Amino acid sequence: GGTGKDEIPSVTKALANLKREGDFIVLGMPIEAGSHPYSTADHDRAKKLLDYALKTWPINPRRVYLWGRGEGATMSHQFGTENKTQIAAMITYSWGSERWPSNADDSQPDLYLVIGLADYPDTHVPLVRRVYQAAKKAQMNVIYREVPGLKGATGGALTNDDAVNWAISSRHKTRALSAPEQAIVAKYDAPASTQAICPDASLFASLELVGGTQAGKVMPNLLAAGTDASRVLAARVTGRANFGTEADTALAAKLTDASADVRKEALGALGRAANWRNQAAQAALIAFATNATADAAERALAVEAIGVAVKYQIGGAVDTGGYQDPPLFQALVTLLGDADAALRAKAFTILKPAMASNYDATQSPASQRAAIAAWQDWVKTLKG
Repeated sequence: GGTGKDEIPSVTKALANLKREGDFIVLGMPIEAGSHPYSTADHDRAKKLLDYALKTWPINPRRVYLWGRGEGATMSHQFGTENKTQIAAMITYSWGSERWPSNADDSQPDLYLVIGLADYPDTHVPLVRRVYQAAKKAQMNVIYREVPGLKGATGGALTNDDAVNWAISSRHKTRALSAPEQAIVAKYDAPASTQAICPDASLFASLELVGGTQAGKVMPNLLAAGTDASRVLAARVTGRANFGTEADTALAAKLTDASADVRKEALGALGRAANWRNQAAQAALIAFATNATADAAERALAVEAIGVAVKYQIGGAVDTGGYQDPPLFQALVTLLGDADAALRAKAFTILKPAMASNYDATQSPASQRAAIAAWQDWVKTLKG
């Protein structure tokens, strides 16, 4: 019963909040009048609409994204996977498909899946939880959010900006670069060519625009640039784009950079990458935050970065995947027993909304054993 214009404002408002208004074409497509569920005719119309859009506007074909709610979520899942050569990423709310093709070869578009916990708790919530489990089983790359208090409409969803930012930072995994994109990336294929790079913001902006793993393969070279300022910019850009594991692994290596400014930028960038579930970024933050021999101020930045990564997970259900990344929470629980009181306080501030607790970060860990044990029991219940 909905129309495309019901959902368009959620997307355009998020783009405006991200200061990307005017950079994208946003099209809404209602299903055929009287059709429920949607039909193969709606798939055909969607293909025609996409073909028209690509011919009419200067759209990068590596940057085509789907947004759907309810029946539109199911259609997005099925249309996106059936047309995986054209779709880079999918954002869906409140419903979806329990049937997924295998993504063992990582060729399917990635998915940002959201359910409001106040959205028909007896039907929509359990269905979307099953969708998540089915997508995981098929090895889909999924960011999953359970949002307390959110009903069906997406207009007020706190995840909108994060979801849209994730999508527009993503690029199609297998589509070839255009000739101009290839020319930009080719300049930095050789490590030696990057050593003398000056901190030129336009250079990094062009690489960010290319984006994806195709540009990500040269980011290790750029992160090794000869000047501190260049490495700072490279780290910043790496954290704004989904460049992939190769780039984020190189970013993690910057935590031992000689420059404190580079290390600081890398920690913040890793938080954003960890929020988008890059496993290399998450592992690097966990190792750094829990390393008692590392600099205390930088460990604090790592804890804050973990806080960024878990922000939209806290509030979900522990037994249904709402807390999608248990290792991040385990790191925070471990820090409750750290010798540094400031780190204990930061970790507890992040964890506190998840469970009632009488833990007191100002007291010695030895005097807080019972409270810490309760958190240790809690983290064992997280299903991921």
